Amino acid sequence: MFFKTKTHLQTMLSGVFCSRKAFSLYKKSSFFAMAFSAFLLNGAELPTHLQKEVRTIYPEASNFYDAGKGMFLIKNKNGTVCGKVYTETYPDSKRKIGFAGTIEVAVVTDNNDNVSGVLIGKNNETPRWLSRLHKAEFLKRWNKLNLRDVADKDVEAVTGATMSSEAIEHGVRQIAQSALDQPLLIDDPAYLKKEIARLTKLRTQIKSSLDRSEKARKQLRERKDEELELRFIAAVKGNKAAAEFARARGLLFSFRPAGNHSHGSGKRNQQGRVQRQSPIDIAAKAYKANPSAENLTKLKNVILDDYEKRLKAPVSHREINIKKRLEKIDARIAELQKKGAR
Repeated sequence: MFFKTKTHLQTMLSGVFCSRKAFSLYKKSSFFAMAFSAFLLNGAELPTHLQKEVRTIYPEASNFYDAGKGMFLIKNKNGTVCGKVYTETYPDSKRKIGFAGTIEVAVVTDNNDNVSGVLIGKNNETPRWLSRLHKAEFLKRWNKLNLRDVADKDVEAVTGATMSSEAIEHGVRQIAQSALDQPLLIDDPAYLKKEIARLTKLRTQIKSSLDRSEKARKQLRERKDEELELRFIAAVKGNKAAAEFARARGLLFSFRPAGNHSHGSGKRNQQGRVQRQSPIDIAAKAYKANPSAENLTKLKNVILDDYEKRLKAPVSHREINIKKRLEKIDARIAELQKKGAR
């Protein structure tokens, strides 16, 4: 937007205010007119959460100038351009779904478009998965590559965080394609078909996990006696014996290590987490050391108490999140199928 004369600028600004009288109080300040016109000319702002991440790469960054097409110039306090930030210019529907949804991505480069770093923005990924990416220095795998080479770069996913890795790689690739005015990967019919197949397979896996959770709750409600016996066998004879009992009766049984993880006192397991014995572990240990009628009753009462708590427990956060993932995947599959049918 350009202003031919001062009067032209004043006329444009007067429309912003409730009355000409209010405007007359402001137009006396040339500083205001200059600042407001600069705001209009500068356009969009780099999101605050990305600004913070950029400064981990360019600590001297003072402000970010919108240069258009999702690209921001990184300027120091003297106004010198020291780098660039390329952001996504397409809607969320063109991102790739990671473990818990889509992931916002940005690419930071020097003045010659050589990558200085990849940033992760808003997302719903589990912090544990993202920490694996940082530990493996996944976000540095594009460093020193020019944007021209990024669009065709294949980056190996991090084990244990494959879906998150693939979603980020997709975002980086598409940012490069957008900056170079190339067709986006998501608009390629071959990729579209492959992505629908991937999401359909993922949906089957997630639905299976959800069905298992629902079946386990039904088992608690409808097969109490067998459930209690199964838990007793697991406590006294071990997981292997419990699995055989469950298999013979068509019951679900998940192998669980003795004890539960907590911040209490106890030995540390291989993952470094403190392992504390559960009430069932303690009662089972006492019964095996002295299989008296009293200890047997205590063990059965503890098992019954645990069973009743599980029966009354609300649906877990894990199951709620699984349902949300399933809804997102269903919506994305429908969207991609509609896009492919055009």
